Amino acid sequence: PWVGDFPPYIGWSLLDYYTRPKAGFYAMKKFGHNTSVYITKDNDCYSVNLSNVLDTARITNLTVGIVDICKNTYREIDKREISLPSGCTSERFNLTLSDNEVLIAEINSECVMVRDWYKNGCPVIHKSEDISWQINEDTITVRSDKYIHTVEIESGEVTEDNYFSLMPGEERTVKVGSGRVDAVRAYTF
Repeated sequence: PWVGDFPPYIGWSLLDYYTRPKAGFYAMKKFGHNTSVYITKDNDCYSVNLSNVLDTARITNLTVGIVDICKNTYREIDKREISLPSGCTSERFNLTLSDNEVLIAEINSECVMVRDWYKNGCPVIHKSEDISWQINEDTITVRSDKYIHTVEIESGEVTEDNYFSLMPGEERTVKVGSGRVDAVRAYTF
């Protein structure tokens, strides 16, 4: 059976014509974890919504902060360990974001990090050259001193992670099968 897009069409499948994962594959992989986070806005009140699909509570670390994309700074506004009950819960934050700021919410539990973002207005994404990377045997380490909204690792294989963000000064190491990397692209606001 056919699992990818037929050329030359663009479709909603998770795999391309050559059965390589597309961005949607990695998004589904992130939301397939037992815990997830997403941000919603009602006037100037932002809700960080957390979900846990397990039947029992789970201990996780919640970090909420603001990135100023013009100054390339990150300001942490909340960081704590929480007991995430089964189901969904919300943490509310009354704050004002400028057009140059991005609200970031991140949860870490059991070696899994999930991050979501919110930016007022219509986000305009452009390519960024503000990224460096180093390929080792079966990993690639990417780093940036600026906020990178999306890192895309082009490889002929499934990578451990892809289409992820980097905070200013953050470094991320990703497993890449045999270590083959064709290109690394960065995009930001």
